[in-house]
Amino acid sequence: MGVGPVSEKLFDENIRAWEHELVVRGEYNHLKKYGTNLVPADIVEAGTVSFDKKLLNFLCAVRYSYGACAPYGLCRMTHEKFS
Repeated sequence: MGVGPVSEKLFDENIRAWEHELVVRGEYNHLKKYGTNLVPADIVEAGTVSFDKKLLNFLCAVRYSYGACAPYGLCRMTHEKFS
């Protein structure tokens, strides 16, 4: 499944809809030990997914727009009904 203006597949696994978020199970399993703490930068930089420049620019724009939002605020946004 592509995201936004990018049609390339981000993950080999399906993205699952859990109660409060969308989850890629393999990534979740890899990062869950950090709980609500920040994931160390070296873990993020050595991530299991690589991105081309177009996709990285898109993801950076998303982070810039929503990175300061609290988790429950993001959850609320993704669960709003659009009319």
